[in-house]
Amino acid sequence: MTDDSDRIAPALAGIADPSGRGSLVESGRIAMTRLKEGKATIVLDATGLSADQRAQLERQVRAAMIAVEGVEDTRVAMTAERLERMIVAIGSGKGGVG
Repeated sequence: MTDDSDRIAPALAGIADPSGRGSLVESGRIAMTRLKEGKATIVLDATGLSADQRAQLERQVRAAMIAVEGVEDTRVAMTAERLERMIVAIGSGKGGVG
């Protein structure tokens, strides 16, 4: 039961970030990697990506993991930062009806 996560990053470094910010490694999209007992687990930050971009990215990651020695199964999870809404209430401050 060894954890060989160091073998995953080089494979992911060859995948371009969909937003055009270099590779997945350079852009910081990789939140976590783990390779244990033949199962590669990769958590990616998908903030700002469309559904098509996320699907394409998952396909690319799975294809890259096939080339990594010792990987029998790949699990890909994507997270996204929730954008906060700001509600601004505006009142006239005039008081009553007059």
